[in-house]
Amino acid sequence: MTDGKDYFLGSEEIPAPQSENMTHPGSMLKEVYLDELGLTPEAFARHIGVESAVIAELCRESAPVTPELAMRLGRALGTGPQIWLNAQQNYEYARALRTLRASGAIKTIEAVPALL
Repeated sequence: MTDGKDYFLGSEEIPAPQSENMTHPGSMLKEVYLDELGLTPEAFARHIGVESAVIAELCRESAPVTPELAMRLGRALGTGPQIWLNAQQNYEYARALRTLRASGAIKTIEAVPALL
């Protein structure tokens, strides 16, 4: 491509996330909330009624925020669930974009011609 655009969805460029190094929502939970509140992942897990492994894995960035967990986080932290769902989606989008850019696979896909 000579116009400098990397990726297209139909005729639209796939927008890049605000940062390709998006923060995992588990890091956000640990650094912004748990550390500031002086809570351990285990204590917070008990507080919201989940297994301690759920929060520990989330804080280690080895598990995603599920819709159910987002509702629990949002209720306990006063943020509402959408911030957690958005953070997870943005993180996954940035990760997928990095992968597709690195492999070049998306460049080989052409738009389906309009049906007549």
